[in-house]
Order: sequence, then C-alpha cells, then structure tokens
Amino acid sequence: MGFELDRFNGEVDPDFKCNLCNKVLEDPLTTPCGHVFCAGCVLPWVVQQGSCPVNCQRISTKELNHVLPLKSLILKLDIKCDNHARGCEAVVPLQHLGEHAETCDFSPAKCRNRGCRQLELQVTALRYQKRFTQYSARLDALARARAASPGKGEETKALTLVLHRDSGSLGFNIIGGRPCMDNQDGSSSEGIFVSKIVDTGPAAKEGGLQIHDRIIEV
Repeated sequence: MGFELDRFNGEVDPDFKCNLCNKVLEDPLTTPCGHVFCAGCVLPWVVQQGSCPVNCQRISTKELNHVLPLKSLILKLDIKCDNHARGCEAVVPLQHLGEHAETCDFSPAKCRNRGCRQLELQVTALRYQKRFTQYSARLDALARARAASPGKGEETKALTLVLHRDSGSLGFNIIGGRPCMDNQDGSSSEGIFVSKIVDTGPAAKEGGLQIHDRIIEV
C-alpha cells in the first residue's frame, strides 16, 4: 500500500513511487509491460480487473514479478518512525523500521490498570512505572528506618564522625523522613537518615556510619 512521501527526508526519486497510490513502493511488483506497483496495490486490481492499471493490457497475477534490485534501494532510504506523530523523532533506514518499532518508547501500550482497555504511550507507561518503583523504594526505606528507631525507654546514642571525601564523595546516600503521627510514645521519624553506604567509600570504614543512622548535624 506504499509509504507516505512526507516520512522521507527530501525529494523521493519518481522511480521509487507506485503508479497506483503514488506513495513510495512497498514490496514492488512489475507487469510484463514494465509498470511498477506496490504488491498491495496491484494484486487486488489484477484479480478484479485482469489488466495492467496503466495501459489496460490483459495480464494475470502469475505474470507479476518482484523487482528485488529496486526493493533493495528503497529499503536503504531513511524513514521517520511509525510513531512520529506521537513524538518519536527517530529516523532509521527502512529495512530497520520493524526492529525500531519493537523497542520504540512511543509505541501504544495497553493501560496497566485492571479492566481498562485504553491505550497509552509506552514512554508514559515506563515513566509512571519508574515513579512507582521510586516511591515504593522510599516507603520501604522509611519503614526500615522506623523499625530501626529506638523504642520507648531505649537510649539513643550520639556519635561524631569525621569523614574525608574520596573523589568528591563521602560514600553514602541519605533520605528525608517525615514525622509519624501514629507513634504512641510521641517519638518521631522526622529527620535525615542514611539510606545507602558505598562499600569502598569513606563511610564504610570500621566504626563508620550504618544504614538507618540519623544525621543530626553536618
């Protein structure tokens, strides 16, 4: 059925156009009289009309032949992604269009909500999935921090550490917590806590920081 002309950069060689749809040839077939058409255009025509679409010479589908050299040239043309209208700016050789479509972030994807049959952009689905994962990780870290907080009657120890930066890094990550209003003992998980320690970083040395340690002052 041909490829739209505006998906290609610059002018398209007239020899690459179908004589029926006037688009760039898709799987070109030639008639005995030398006219070239897309397979999807000429086959239904010949089946119904029994003639060449251009000069009405009587032909059958058995007389149509593939034009492999021409097809090879067309497959090397650069074409815009099928999802160009949805925002994809990729331009790839036509022969690799199918491979790109399989991994294109702008391909329509089924909504992940149960019972919803709407389509959404793959890139949107991936973005929300990433956010969900990040929020889940943060909630897990806060839950661990709360579990590691000293209970009622337990002593909280304050420790002063001097860390020297290694390549500009102290070797640990922090996460901010919020006060929990459900604590019956009046304690709060508000503050800044250590969420990750780099194995080879300054904070990982013996006597250094531990995950869930609360940072009082820097």
